[in-house]
Amino acid sequence: MRSFSARSHSYRLEESAQFSLPFLHGLWFDSFWIIFLALVTRISLVPDLNSLAWLIADALSIYAIAQKPKEYIEVFRRNILLLSWPAIAIVSTIWSLLPELTLFHAIQFFLNSVVAFVMIRHAGLERFVKILFFFGFLLQVISVLLFFFASGQSVDEQGNFKGVYLHKNELGVFSTLQIICATSLLLSGWRKWLTGFGLCLAFFMLLKSGSGTSAVLTVLLCGLFPTFLIMRRGIASTGVLVGSGVALVASLALTLFISRFDPVAFVLDALGKDAGLTGRDLIWRIGMDAVEERPGLGVGFLAYWQSSESTAEYLRYVLRQQLVAFHNVYLETTVAFGLVGLSLLVLGLLQQYWRGIVYLARAGTVVSLVPLLYMIWISVLGMSENPIFWNSQLNFILMALGGAICGSKAGSAATASY
Repeated sequence: MRSFSARSHSYRLEESAQFSLPFLHGLWFDSFWIIFLALVTRISLVPDLNSLAWLIADALSIYAIAQKPKEYIEVFRRNILLLSWPAIAIVSTIWSLLPELTLFHAIQFFLNSVVAFVMIRHAGLERFVKILFFFGFLLQVISVLLFFFASGQSVDEQGNFKGVYLHKNELGVFSTLQIICATSLLLSGWRKWLTGFGLCLAFFMLLKSGSGTSAVLTVLLCGLFPTFLIMRRGIASTGVLVGSGVALVASLALTLFISRFDPVAFVLDALGKDAGLTGRDLIWRIGMDAVEERPGLGVGFLAYWQSSESTAEYLRYVLRQQLVAFHNVYLETTVAFGLVGLSLLVLGLLQQYWRGIVYLARAGTVVSLVPLLYMIWISVLGMSENPIFWNSQLNFILMALGGAICGSKAGSAATASY
């Protein structure tokens, strides 16, 4: 059966690298991962099948590795920095406040990361961008249908539109991801009517979500598409772009200085946030206190939020919220693993950035811009959420997937093939 990728590309992985599961090739493969992505995002119309979806994916991944262990050892070797994240999670069992809980979730974290490295043995970047597009398109169509025919199921208790997702912020986050995928495919000339409609639908969902953070990130990321296209035309166009950008920034700075405009207050007001970032300032202060108590190795993976020895219960009492995260991946990592864990996180992110830049320079296609855009998005999102350093996290899988593709031999040999 045919998959979404109708043409062969030079950066697609060799057929011999794929493991032998006849029901997971071509369209069956694409459909399986679309369903998998939908289930692990915890949509509201189906029972919580997140654990079952991960269990199936983990089992298939272990089976795949058992069939071709040498090939996967090479994949793991190339991605040792990313694998150090679940590795330190497992090792943190030794000093964790709750060793059993830490070990259980750390093993899940490791197995989930393995799923990404198995996925890259099937296809190149373009195919996965198309899988992501169809996944997002499916859930957005369902969200629109809910909006018109079952509006009660598409809003939360405060009346905010959330579509098929469990929270309006999730709708905003996945709308941004859909905009990135749809824009890259549209500019590449792939099924323009479909991707164009999907792009419009994603913008509609973003506006309906009311997520100011996602809106700002979307504007930032979309601005990089024309920048990339202009830079491809030659040095003259690049010079004009840089010169115009510098002049614009200088003019804006001068205007703000003369008018004594407070950009921080303006942005917070536009995003619907108060000066305390909806309690995040208190959460972060208490998080920093926890870091000071154990700065070297932290309290163990996910142990802070369950242990009676931590200040988690005090934080929940003060804010009247059932908090399970610090809303900052960098702080979350430092509390769990100390400065050692933060160093591994930063090094892993820098490696992904470098791979994305090199891949873009070698491939030169619009789709090859997606890994770099994703890294910018996930890094900024991590300042107010914890999207990656967690077990059963879809965003960690996508980040590892993109970085592994860019860092693979096939990815390194990428050329412009559109």
